Amino acid sequence: MEKIQNMVGPPRVLRPSEVEERRREAEEKIRREDKEKAAELQKWEEETKSRAALWQKWMLSLGQMRQQEEQELEDLTDPVNSYLQEHVMPTLTQGLIHCCRRQPPDPVDFLAEFLFQNSPFNSP
Repeated sequence: MEKIQNMVGPPRVLRPSEVEERRREAEEKIRREDKEKAAELQKWEEETKSRAALWQKWMLSLGQMRQQEEQELEDLTDPVNSYLQEHVMPTLTQGLIHCCRRQPPDPVDFLAEFLFQNSPFNSP
């Protein structure tokens, strides 16, 4: 053992040179930054997917609400439309026909007078 020690010299701890140490630190820094960027990108992608899913769910819900509102409005207007078609439109149509034939100077007044005279509810 002494022979080897005399030939090689006393035991030494071989440390990396300053250049190698700086290179290793730079590589480690680059790896750390790459991991951080990858984590940020993954987080951004997940948030984007989450927002897209929420947006789609919201749009679907909005569409259903609009459809429901339209149905409710239609249900509310059906009785009014039915009343108008049965009681108002026949008399109004006759009044408009008479107004077109006679062409009075004041058609609105003529039509109002016609509707009062021919109303099915003004029976004596």
